[in-house]
Formats: sequence, C-alpha cells, structure tokens
Amino acid sequence: VAIGDLDGDGDADLAVANYWSGNVSVLLNQGDGTFAAAVAYGAGVGPYSVALGDLDGDGDADLAVANEYSDNVSVLLNQGDGTFAADVLYGADGGPVSVAIGDLDGDGDADLAVANFNSANVSVLLNQGDGTFAADVLYGTGHGPLSVAIGDLDGDGDADLAVANYYSNNVSVLLNRTNPLPGDLDCDGDVDFDDIDPFVLALSGQQGYEAQYPNCNWRNADCNHDWQVDFDDINPFVEILNSGGSRS
Repeated sequence: VAIGDLDGDGDADLAVANYWSGNVSVLLNQGDGTFAAAVAYGAGVGPYSVALGDLDGDGDADLAVANEYSDNVSVLLNQGDGTFAADVLYGADGGPVSVAIGDLDGDGDADLAVANFNSANVSVLLNQGDGTFAADVLYGTGHGPLSVAIGDLDGDGDADLAVANYYSNNVSVLLNRTNPLPGDLDCDGDVDFDDIDPFVLALSGQQGYEAQYPNCNWRNADCNHDWQVDFDDINPFVEILNSGGSRS
C-alpha cells in the first residue's frame, strides 16, 4: 500500500497492489480519514508493490506497480482527478517485487528502480521526460532482492540505491555515477578543455569510455539530451564548453 494525494484535494489517499487480482485499488479519502469504495485499475500479473510519484511532470501523483509474475512494471498516469489511464507495461527482469521512484539521472524527471527477486539485480528505467520510460538497465545485487529505496547516500547530490537482499541477508548499496553537468566527461565538476579528449573517446563508444573513466557516466556526453551519444552532440558540447559549463 502507498499513501499520497491522488485527486489533488489535499487529503491523503490510498493505492493498494492486489497480488492475486492483477490490479491496484485506489481508495479516495473523503476528507475525514474514511475512504470511498475502492476503484480497481488493471496491472500486470502478480502486482506485488506500488509506489506513487509524478511520472509525467503534470503535478499529479501517478502509480508505478511491480508485477512479479509478468516480469514488468505497470505505469498508470493520473488523469488529474484521481482516476487513472490504462496501465502501460515496461519490462524488468525476473520477479520484480519492489519499485521506487526518484530522479536518478539528474534531469528533473522521476525515474524507476525495481528490485528483481529472482534475478539478483535491480532494473533502472529512466524517464524520457513525458512519463514514458527507456528500456531497463540491470545492476547486480545480493540474492533475493526484496526491497529497493532511493536516496543520496554519499552526499554528492545524486540519488543512490539501497537494496534489501532476502537470501543473502545483507543490503546492497549502489552509488550513482550520474554527473548532472552535461559535458563534464572527466567528472571533475566542471566543463573545460580537459573534457575534450574524453568527449572524443565517448563518441567512439560506451565501453571504451567507461573503461578509462569508470566513475563517470557515458551519457554525460549526451549534450543535446536525445538519449544517445553521437555526432549531433558535438555542437552542443562546444556551446557548453564556450559558455563555461552552462547551456540555456
């Protein structure tokens, strides 16, 4: 169950993942801590966990649901009044049981982190700016990851991940490598001429760049924010470089 204002009236409402029913229940607060009858919205198979957050940037609380048996995540966008559009499914790995919402790449949009119980990993799904999500990227954890949480664990301003692992009796901490400054390819906190050589290396491919700069994120070279690194990023990079690290 997750709590948040789903209909914009200032009261805390409820969203409940119904494992055996393949849906989520939304119970709207009537203003006094009592709730209207549940309204069910379809999800995947075996919805195990639900989280609330503004996924499409319109100011309303949307729903993300981890579906254990269909190995995916349901995203249900709020229509502005506490009712929800049909779910859109995004793939995860084996047995997703927990989902958390937060800005993982520093672009101001709410992304998803999903604990995959059967796969010993977490899926990270980055928001494309409109409430749709890129394909998941997998990061290893302990055995039986049961819960994932998002927060800045190392004080660098980025959202990191903490994962509770059921079978290995431990917690995985995954520190975020994202640098919120586009063009900072050597990850020293500024954009200057020292970034030119690593930018050229990044253009040649992700593997070579991250081998030489293991603490950096290849997508720092995505200077035009089109979700890929290619020659179209050269002019924006030069613009950032000439402006001393800022770009309107």
